[in-house]
Amino acid sequence: MSARYLLAIPIPEPFNSLLEGMQERFRVPAWKSNLPPHITVVPPFSLKQTVAEQELIRELNTFKRQLRPFIVQIDGVDQFTNERMTIYAKVVSSPALEGLRAALLKMVRAQAATDPINFPSYVPHVTLSNQLTAEQAARQFRPMESMRIRDSFQCQGFSMYRQLTDDVWDEVK
Repeated sequence: MSARYLLAIPIPEPFNSLLEGMQERFRVPAWKSNLPPHITVVPPFSLKQTVAEQELIRELNTFKRQLRPFIVQIDGVDQFTNERMTIYAKVVSSPALEGLRAALLKMVRAQAATDPINFPSYVPHVTLSNQLTAEQAARQFRPMESMRIRDSFQCQGFSMYRQLTDDVWDEVK
């Protein structure tokens, strides 16, 4: 497997610990990802063979230094009813978040072997439980919804994660 990458906004403490606790409480055996709670900005992609990882890192770091902090709001719980049934914390879309996504997509598309847009519309979110059956999703949704998840934080940047094996992701520093 060649390396795949994703770009995401990490969730700061103390909210990160709350979301991590929810992920552990509601985790099902089929969901094996080791990623910490995050907001995916650019979904998984691989690099062209002619592009070195260090090139992308350099470009992203240059962009990151120019990024202005902005407020991210999380408000409530919802679910994707697709083949993988996902329950997530809803991230309120904003011009700053959409601008970050557009800029990063433009940068990545020039270097990606695969188009990172693999779903029709962008729904910013933090995954709380994934790879669920319809029955598991039905059982988990109400307890998560009743927790009334709501918070906001200042986004200071983003992280790049590298996947080398099926379930293992590492943050690229």
